[in-house]
Amino acid sequence: MRYLKDILGFVLAMGAAAILAVVCVFICMVGFAYISSGDSEKYIVDSTWVPVIGQLTQTDHGGEGSASKFSYIYNGHPYSEYSLRDFHVHGNVIGEKYVLLVNKKYPDKYVPVAWKPLFELYEERDTVSGTIENIDWDQSSINEDSLRYKGGISYVYIVNNRKYEHGQMLSPRIKKMHPSLNIATTASVIYLKNDPQRSMMIFD
Repeated sequence: MRYLKDILGFVLAMGAAAILAVVCVFICMVGFAYISSGDSEKYIVDSTWVPVIGQLTQTDHGGEGSASKFSYIYNGHPYSEYSLRDFHVHGNVIGEKYVLLVNKKYPDKYVPVAWKPLFELYEERDTVSGTIENIDWDQSSINEDSLRYKGGISYVYIVNNRKYEHGQMLSPRIKKMHPSLNIATTASVIYLKNDPQRSMMIFD
């Protein structure tokens, strides 16, 4: 009972503002629930940029062009804008989702984090084994916090006797974590049940 009183006293001492802040953080955590590629690297996000979920809605070159448009919601307002930087991932299809960094002052401006594909928790997924067919580490950009990093892979996987091919950007940290990563490496691939072309390879 003494501990309960101590905890209650601490909570009351925090004040309404602090309690509200804790609640807001909890709501944000729940609202931003998703499954990412397992790429656990950190990237620098200062107070000017905030992460949101964006959905690919348009490209200039079929399904994998460099000039891509994403739709997203920021502060309750919907946006549909072209990316500030080139975005090219082989095998991408309309509907792919990525983490976007949105400018707080100019929310119509954003940068997609190319190595952060994701599925939201409500999307039905399944898992198969995939094989890397090609890998490319771009040595021109070695800063692991750089959103311009171009290193990536292409991999293949089979769903319902049909072969699919997809690409995925990888951060420099993945190269450090998985130095043996190479052509013919196998890993788990998560795909969307109603559109198996939407997928991502998982690195534990």
